[in-house]
Parts: sequence; structure tokens; C-alpha cells
Amino acid sequence: MKIVDCLNYCDFTDWRYQPLFDDLSDHVGVLSVEEAKMISTYMEIFRDKEGIWMSYPDDPLDNSINVERNGGEDGLYEWSGLLHYLVEKYRVDPPGEFREHVATQVTSGADLQTQAEKLIILKLERAKKRRPPR
Repeated sequence: MKIVDCLNYCDFTDWRYQPLFDDLSDHVGVLSVEEAKMISTYMEIFRDKEGIWMSYPDDPLDNSINVERNGGEDGLYEWSGLLHYLVEKYRVDPPGEFREHVATQVTSGADLQTQAEKLIILKLERAKKRRPPR
């Protein structure tokens, strides 16, 4: 699993965090409107509806706004709610590898909603197995 949040990128194969942005303001408006909408829609489909990945940070570009957004995961990547917010509001570019992954998934013709529902069921089954019997 690879984690992409608003400040870092972590690949669990080597457990090293790499800074995602040197200066966030340099990444504002980098995505086209269409690409930002595609990525944001993808992130919304795979959003964690249970609220486990809830973000409550301040908007790093406008400290007057508190971000309340769930993050998500698609089985290969996890992302913070703040990153989803930044993509949607400011068209901030996530790592190229993640952008390519999203574009491949969206253009594959796969039913992403069904994939997201299957992932939720799988997560619930895993959680049940971890719970001790009563």
C-alpha cells in the first residue's frame, strides 16, 4: 500500500517518507480543470465512508478554513482528505505515479463503483476476523 497525504508520500516497500511538496503554492493550478475533476471524482468514489481517515486540518493556503473531509483508498493507494480537498479546490497535483494510476483506472472501462463496494466488503471482513470473540 502506498500512502499519499498532503505533505508526504510513503511507499510501504521501503517505509521512507518523501516530501510531496517543497512549496505547496508552486503546485496550485497545475492540474487542468478536467484532470482535477477526474482525480477528485476518483478519490470521491473510493472515499472512506466510515470516517476512519477523517481530516480536520486547516487549509494550508487559507488558514481560515478547516478541512473536514474523509480520505480514501483503492487497494493500492491511500490518501488523506486534505489531499482530496487540495486537488478539488486548488487543482494541486498529486505525485505523477498516482495521477497515472488514476488515469489508467478511469480509462480502463472498469466499474469503479463496484470495485469500491467490493473493497469496503473486504475491509469489513478483515475487521471481523481481527475482533476477538465475545
